[in-house]
Amino acid sequence: MQNANGKIKLQLAELYDVIKSKLPALELLERTQEKFADFLEAFMESCLSEAVLRAWERCRNTDPTSEGQGSGRTLDRLMTFLRKEIESEEMILLARTGLGS
Repeated sequence: MQNANGKIKLQLAELYDVIKSKLPALELLERTQEKFADFLEAFMESCLSEAVLRAWERCRNTDPTSEGQGSGRTLDRLMTFLRKEIESEEMILLARTGLGS
């Protein structure tokens, strides 16, 4: 996967797994997601392809529940969005390749 600047980055599923595994470590170090959510969200966004980043912006800008939510909530929404994107990619791949044919 390439980020918006064209640099090679992790595949979406790999990125999600890496971030998901590191968030509990921050909590153990008493570095809460709320304190670092803005940085983490910007970092994660820089690792997304342009197509995924555009989809995230559309999702974020059209979600009426996002008004007034803190940064930690936005990071949670980004993680949820990424998980759904990964699931969608897996379903598309499954549909295109068939069930073991």
